[in-house]
Amino acid sequence: MCRPTRAAEEDACARKILSTLARRAYRRPATDKDVQTLLKGYKAGRSDGDFEAGVQAALERILAGPEFLFRIERDLPGVGGPAIAPIKKAAAGGVPKWAGRWADAKADVAPDTAYRVSDLELASRLSFFLWSSIPDDELLNLAERGRLNDPAIFEQQVRRMLSDRRSRSLVTNFARSGSTCAISVRRHPTRSCFLNSMKTSVRRSRRRRSFFWRARSARIRAY
Repeated sequence: MCRPTRAAEEDACARKILSTLARRAYRRPATDKDVQTLLKGYKAGRSDGDFEAGVQAALERILAGPEFLFRIERDLPGVGGPAIAPIKKAAAGGVPKWAGRWADAKADVAPDTAYRVSDLELASRLSFFLWSSIPDDELLNLAERGRLNDPAIFEQQVRRMLSDRRSRSLVTNFARSGSTCAISVRRHPTRSCFLNSMKTSVRRSRRRRSFFWRARSARIRAY
């Protein structure tokens, strides 16, 4: 991505690295506020070490953030919860450009009415469903441009993602979570069977998070 050769280049390089990492981790364009928050972590780590120590500190902030740990879909006002920002601010620049089109289109949605999710939310849904992972750059780029809701483009992306080896997780994860219940002596799986399957998935998730935390002291080579 970039590697500074002198001290004067470090801040600009750190901003580029953190903007890219935040976009991938948060599954949306990184805002100025996102980057500024991460730069504070970078500077704190840089003051106690070298450039890589600063980037590592910022990366730890990303991995601990709720936008990375949770897939959040925000309701619009009146539908069931607060939106990212008041819809009226979209035209005035209060909502990021990539959210403005979605905000304008959904401003008049009545309570308890079904509505389309944003392209970025759709990208995350599709990616986690087919790959059990974050969207790649191609999917994010289409979502940012508002093109993923085009049926032809959506189908093309589904076919592309299914041809990728990461789509194997669609089968393996489904089999893991449901095999002990679906392949059962009983005709209909019991509620306790699905609860036990869910507990197993939670334990696996905890082990994966534990791995990330054990690996946080490793040197960052993403750039």
